[in-house]
Amino acid sequence: MTDHVTVRPPTGVVPARFRPPAGASDARTVSLDGPWRFRLHPTARTGADPRDPGDGWDTLAVPGHWQLAQAPDAWPYGTPAYSNALFPFPIDPPFVPDENPTGEYRRTIELPEDWPADGRTYLRFEGVDSWFEVAVNGAVLATSHGSRLPTEIDVTDALRPGQNLLAVRVTQWSAYSYVEDQDQWWLSGIFRSVTLEHRPAAGLRHVGITAGYDHTTAPAPCASTSRTPPPAPASPSRSSASTWRRGRPRRRRSTRGAPSGPGSTRSSSPRPVSA
Repeated sequence: MTDHVTVRPPTGVVPARFRPPAGASDARTVSLDGPWRFRLHPTARTGADPRDPGDGWDTLAVPGHWQLAQAPDAWPYGTPAYSNALFPFPIDPPFVPDENPTGEYRRTIELPEDWPADGRTYLRFEGVDSWFEVAVNGAVLATSHGSRLPTEIDVTDALRPGQNLLAVRVTQWSAYSYVEDQDQWWLSGIFRSVTLEHRPAAGLRHVGITAGYDHTTAPAPCASTSRTPPPAPASPSRSSASTWRRGRPRRRRSTRGAPSGPGSTRSSSPRPVSA
């Protein structure tokens, strides 16, 4: 059993910070938007090595959904699926079909020579649908979900000077699809921006303002609080792996939608397509 079909909190992540407006901070950032190397597999057990740079793979734009990669001229990675009254797969929580299109993403990160040596460095994903696993230089660091929420991962100890390999595995379906299901189009992949961000050692981690109110007095009392980053965390417990973790086999489940009832709308399930 792999993490995408278990109900557990994200692992290896830190609470994502509020993103200030552009230009509000002079902390260093590197945008990872643009072309990524990509390969689509028919199941979550891809067997892909997170140390494989993906040379010779297809190229996919990030941010973006893989179903829309070449639309409307071609649909090499499946088609969008719409559902309202029904789930797009048989209901058996937290399980999802074994036929679960899964994208392997690769991106080389070039760490600038003048990247600050103090503080911490974080990898920030603004949105990934549905469940994903992140590795840097072959070491699995984190898993996360909640496709409309940002995810931040401390990658300070995993980075090295010069080039670094970022590997991300994204499943189309997961246990969290049951929570996120609604009247919508189902679209998958790294669909919002990705950035590498430096946080100075003396930078503010949290700022809070508490204002009181008394209609008989003026001005109202106001108190502020602030916190700086905590000490550097211990090294991640997960070690390098030659392949993505493999789950125990279980019975096969079809990706076909459940039969429609009176007044229901059948969902159209995407076809798993290997690149």
